[in-house]
Amino acid sequence: MHQHTLRNTAVLKGTGLHTGKKSSVKICPAPAGTGIVFRRTDLCGRPEIRSSVEAISGVDYAMVLGSGIARVRSVEHFLSAFYAAGIQNVVVEVDAEEMPSLDGSAQRILKAIQVAGKRRQSRLLQDIQLKGPVYCIADTRAILAYPAKQLIISYYVEYENALIGHQHFTFKMGVNIFEKEIASARTFGWKEQITLQKKQGFIKGGSLQNALVFDAETLLNPGGLRFPDEPVRHKILDLVGALALLPGRLLAHIVAIKSGHVMDVEIVKKIFKIHN
Repeated sequence: MHQHTLRNTAVLKGTGLHTGKKSSVKICPAPAGTGIVFRRTDLCGRPEIRSSVEAISGVDYAMVLGSGIARVRSVEHFLSAFYAAGIQNVVVEVDAEEMPSLDGSAQRILKAIQVAGKRRQSRLLQDIQLKGPVYCIADTRAILAYPAKQLIISYYVEYENALIGHQHFTFKMGVNIFEKEIASARTFGWKEQITLQKKQGFIKGGSLQNALVFDAETLLNPGGLRFPDEPVRHKILDLVGALALLPGRLLAHIVAIKSGHVMDVEIVKKIFKIHN
């Protein structure tokens, strides 16, 4: 398979989920071999941060990439959309520290990519083929990757909240399947955690317009769920975003059991170390 970039520039605007600050994003075509590069246009010198495993600088409720003094946070939904759409080379210009959360999913990002169009490039895309199983285990949580001919993700979540409970979903990578089954799944949280997280400096821009909010017995969002198992689908969306940091297309079956941002990053780092 060949690498791809956008045919035209895509523009998105919104508010950061955690900082609460507005940001504008321009996703620009880039030459083959560029990778996914974030350019902070609000900082002196317009520093760039190349998406890679080495650039990971934090995973507190969101993935943060950093290079020197520059950081960009909440990148996982954008990276997930790029990965699913088969876009390997773009420069993402953003005028704030945090990417806009939009509606809490990757739906609008994927749509913007589709409207901008894809352009095939001459350089070939690298495949990452596992030679054996790779795994991370901590108490009752685990994430394992096995050799496979395509990317398959089987994800299981378990929450005490009665509206979520036990959920399981298996996803086989393909842009049409991603668009239909994963892209519109929104980030989610709990009403009782909101006050604590805000004291910690998070979700300053959170609202029912960009996240699902559950309390003990109800979902607070008036429009309801987009899927009966929307939370586990969003977990898959986030995991795909972490996989986008690898220097190629991963061919593996990943089984995630009550994983999350931290373990997603751990498995990506292990795969990178073994196959780099």
